[in-house]
Amino acid sequence: MTSRHIRNRIPKDLYDDLYTRRKTVRQVAKELGVTENYLSHSIPERAPKPNPKLLKLTREMYRMQLARETLDGKHTVRKGAELACVSERTFYRRMKKVRNAKSTREE
Repeated sequence: MTSRHIRNRIPKDLYDDLYTRRKTVRQVAKELGVTENYLSHSIPERAPKPNPKLLKLTREMYRMQLARETLDGKHTVRKGAELACVSERTFYRRMKKVRNAKSTREE
């Protein structure tokens, strides 16, 4: 007799997608033909959600680094803005902030 529990029926790759949050409970439940409520209670263990504050800080640091590199002549403004996933105008503001921080430190 085979077990009917969802843990035994879910494929490994689908379980990994659910655990790492690449797919939502809703998507996986639809693929398996069960309700979201049943799935979320049957398989409660999931990877922790990323810290949004840390993610924002990391993006900010990356954009500041790109602005520094652009000021040093490594990138063009257009390429820097593209890498930072912001508009050129926003990237110019970021470069101004870095330039002002540099001049404050030098004084």
